[in-house]
Amino acid sequence: MQKYYAVLDIVKWKVNLCIIDLSDFRLYEEYDTTLDDLLRLKEQLKNYSVEGATYENTGVYSVPVTNILKDEIHVVPVHPADVKRKNQKKTDVSDAWWLANLLRSGTIGKDKGIDSSYIPDDKQSDLRILTRMQSRYTAQTNKHKNRITKVF
Repeated sequence: MQKYYAVLDIVKWKVNLCIIDLSDFRLYEEYDTTLDDLLRLKEQLKNYSVEGATYENTGVYSVPVTNILKDEIHVVPVHPADVKRKNQKKTDVSDAWWLANLLRSGTIGKDKGIDSSYIPDDKQSDLRILTRMQSRYTAQTNKHKNRITKVF
């Protein structure tokens, strides 16, 4: 059975998908970041029996993609600085090819040279969201108290 590996290039409004196997078969597709398209992306990855998917973890745009994929596909987010190539022209296609080769060769992942980013479980993620909300509400309350104090 063929081993397929996927690389996702996630930007604000789209997700670029690159799938390769050991014989360098390449498939490039582009998806929107709507729920329907992300579910189509998940189905495409399942159709190819993708063993692992990786992407450069660049912020909040990757959260919905990770949440949809993490239950059924081994997702490996990496820090862009860890996989950056020096003195090479940077394009989405070449980046995808580079990351796919790193994933295929086994250099991305825990204890394999290039560490993957932490993906919190659902409980930890919910706790982080609530903690951030509490911090914002506390800051807003203090801001209003200080404004009232300043008036008097």
